[in-house]
Amino acid sequence: MLGDDGSVLAPGEFLPQLQETDIFDLTNQILEQSLTALTALEDLDPELWVSVNLDPQLIGITCLKCVQQMLQGQRIAPQRIVFELLESGDFLDRRLAQDHLLDLKAIGVRLALDDIGSGYSSLLRLKELPIDKIKLDQSFVRGLEERPGDLHFVEALLELSSSLNVELVAEGVETAAIRDAVAVAGVRYLQGYAIARPMPLDALRNFLVSGCEPLRQSGPRSLLGIYAEQMSEHAVLRKALRQSWTILDLPSLRDPQNCPTYRDICRLPDADAQQILAVYRDYHEAIAAFADKDAEHWMQRVEELERQHRRLSDALLGAIRVASATSSQ
Repeated sequence: MLGDDGSVLAPGEFLPQLQETDIFDLTNQILEQSLTALTALEDLDPELWVSVNLDPQLIGITCLKCVQQMLQGQRIAPQRIVFELLESGDFLDRRLAQDHLLDLKAIGVRLALDDIGSGYSSLLRLKELPIDKIKLDQSFVRGLEERPGDLHFVEALLELSSSLNVELVAEGVETAAIRDAVAVAGVRYLQGYAIARPMPLDALRNFLVSGCEPLRQSGPRSLLGIYAEQMSEHAVLRKALRQSWTILDLPSLRDPQNCPTYRDICRLPDADAQQILAVYRDYHEAIAAFADKDAEHWMQRVEELERQHRRLSDALLGAIRVASATSSQ
């Protein structure tokens, strides 16, 4: 949108100035253009979908009728349209709003809850709303290189979304290292400049034709990715030890070279690798100690394992901080 002086205004600048009727008209135009673009890309991939932001205040009978009319005569299946719901006060908590969302779902479209984590009430709404997808707010993702510990929140949301059988999208994936770490953590859908910048339809077609780089390669390619990898592996190990530790091949885990993380660490620069590998070997010694099934010392072994894992995490975090400081100089 253009300002009075002819300059291009960002959405955050002009959207707050719009009245409800203006937002309704703008949403209809965007949806219509999105369906046209999706039809134009049909020959490339018939499973592509489009997401459109939807202010919850617009959800009602008029909105439902507009969506139905727009889909009539379209080749696009409703399931390929995702409406991203933005938080708007307590509107989504109202019974009538939830009924209208169910009506939208009955049409066949999918629903996403945007900016999860930015508001205290978002997580509570997940159990009430007919959501297909949740989008993790970029504030938990774009700063991962400065705050790698936020990966714990990413993994917690990933596990929650899996339990609820909804998709998780990570917003704010702005660097290669963040893309590496979030993908290693298991998030399948990413959004941010490390994937692609906003582009017109012709450029998008060329982007899709040239092929997108797969999210997962043969292991992590960054320190942050390795940190995410060992964090995920430790979570699985902790759960197995708590619930079904007998399925683990504990004697083989005494040798760290049997684990992919060992080989990933070996690919790091020698100064980083040697220090981290020393701690990683101690961590595996703590794992192997569980091969002794003596129940009397079980808790001591658990405490030692957690201590060694903290040492490993600290070693990786230290290397990440040094690398970040060096790159910023």
